[in-house]
Amino acid sequence: MAISDDDALLARIIKNVSNVTVIMAPHAMDRYEKMMMDFRALLGASGIIQHASHGWSSYSSVAAMSRGIPLLNTWIGPGENRDAMYLGTLAGFARTGGCPPELRSANRPEEIIRFWKDVGKVDVSGVSDITG
Repeated sequence: MAISDDDALLARIIKNVSNVTVIMAPHAMDRYEKMMMDFRALLGASGIIQHASHGWSSYSSVAAMSRGIPLLNTWIGPGENRDAMYLGTLAGFARTGGCPPELRSANRPEEIIRFWKDVGKVDVSGVSDITG
């Protein structure tokens, strides 16, 4: 199951991937009710792909860290070293004291596909390009 608030980005990520159910949260919900519903969904995830500027979103990262859920941040900013183990804010955490093992960052297509294979029952056979 994939849950997103960005239809276009989700479509690019799951293009040609089978066995994925897409869930979009209802728009008519109260703001806080929707936030709690989203957080509960994150807590039940087998993996989280996070695309947040500066390589960090405390909202989904807290869910990942509290349950040990693997999280992959795919944001790469200007001047970031794409081959580094951690990017953005996660790189800062790694430099100054360590990064929780469940938090990773990368955005090369083969790394995202590997993440999907590692965390769940997603058939990624035949997927070679998820960037466009």
